[in-house]
Amino acid sequence: MNHLLFCTRTGASTLPTMIESLLRVKGLRERWRIIAVDNGSTDGSRELLRAASRQLPLNVLSGADGGKNQGLNLALDSAASEISQSELVVFTDDDIVADPHWLDAMIDGARASPQASMFGGSIEPRWPMPLPAWLETLDGVFDVLFARTHAIEGPCDAHHLYGPNMAIRGTVFAHGYRFDPRIGPTLSATYRMGSETELVQRLERDGHRAVFVPAARVHHQVRAGQMSEQFVLARARRHGLGQGELAARMPASHGLPLCTAHLGRLVASETKSLLVHLPWWRARRVKVLYGRQWLRGFWQGYWAHQIPPRRYPPAQQPSAPGAHTQP
Repeated sequence: MNHLLFCTRTGASTLPTMIESLLRVKGLRERWRIIAVDNGSTDGSRELLRAASRQLPLNVLSGADGGKNQGLNLALDSAASEISQSELVVFTDDDIVADPHWLDAMIDGARASPQASMFGGSIEPRWPMPLPAWLETLDGVFDVLFARTHAIEGPCDAHHLYGPNMAIRGTVFAHGYRFDPRIGPTLSATYRMGSETELVQRLERDGHRAVFVPAARVHHQVRAGQMSEQFVLARARRHGLGQGELAARMPASHGLPLCTAHLGRLVASETKSLLVHLPWWRARRVKVLYGRQWLRGFWQGYWAHQIPPRRYPPAQQPSAPGAHTQP
């Protein structure tokens, strides 16, 4: 039996569409168990999930707070013995629309790559309205803004794996790996993004391999409010915060060259931001401000980790490191 895990908090606007799509996923009710963690919703999300459990093999847990990673760890711990024996544990979000062959494709991809432990699938935004011209200029960062991801089939770097559509072999969690609860999303408006990224990059450093499975496809329900300038710039800042903290955790030989390059970019970005009100810069205004917010967040996240120095223990390190190999 395989497992599908996700968290929700005030997800009532997207859960009905997600649940409807799950009902059409081939083999879900026969070969999967779903664990959903409600992180303190006040909009009827828990009731929606309980109603869905009458049609789906769904168990609903109550999270301790609004932290996504803490909720996912709760889900992993709640069925640890079963999950450790799962061929795959698939992670998703409460705002996806699943392709009917999503999970079958993920299983096929995992069986075709027994040397790999991690798998990512395609994510495409589902827009509620036509894109405004200013938002189209940010197409290059839609992966950050709307979790869009695509890659060719086969081995890939772990950064191609995104939270709404990724899978990890159950045996990995039997070795003690868990998500780092210090990384967001959390209830804070300035949380550090990077929930799943931190885990998959940690696994990659420990020797686990990743494979991309394009046929394992979901769509991300974009809300109208997420197409606003306020949302875009706030997300740029949060993503920069997370990337800055992850850079600070790197060995100096890797982190310092990256930070030196970003310092030069920050100086250039601050200079450009002074020009955004000039007529020939207006079309690029949000793109320039996005870069500035990201870089400010990066340095804030980096220095928050360095000054004062913080001693972080490993986040749920395994008792037996090393990549899993399927017999």
